[in-house]
Amino acid sequence: NAVHQIRAHVLDMLAATTRLLAALTAPTERTPAGEAYVRARVRSTLEMHAEDLREHLRVLGSGALSQAATQTFERRIPPAATIGDLFSRLSLVNAAALMLETNARAIGFSSTAALAARHREEIETLLAQLRELLPKAA
Repeated sequence: NAVHQIRAHVLDMLAATTRLLAALTAPTERTPAGEAYVRARVRSTLEMHAEDLREHLRVLGSGALSQAATQTFERRIPPAATIGDLFSRLSLVNAAALMLETNARAIGFSSTAALAARHREEIETLLAQLRELLPKAA
């Protein structure tokens, strides 16, 4: 059933988003201002994305599943302490958004594809900002 397929893909995206949110570390007084700003943007963007995905699951008729997915990832997640680690993990979330968009288009769920495309565009903006903070190769 197409609805079951798309729910599974949305749950995968929610899981990837929730995992990264759990791994985000709070900036300290030693964190450079630019990095602290981008980390705060990543957190706020992913929190909005997670809420969008939960709402989309409710529309698809699986609110209980979204709650279960969130609870599944409350276990200890290693922190994304460095900019490189955060960049890598956010890249994986971006890949999950691309997979969701591609599968939604293939199955014919245009609203899900549009949601995933918007999330992907926002994540790509964050990745560009993080890329600027990565140490330059010697």
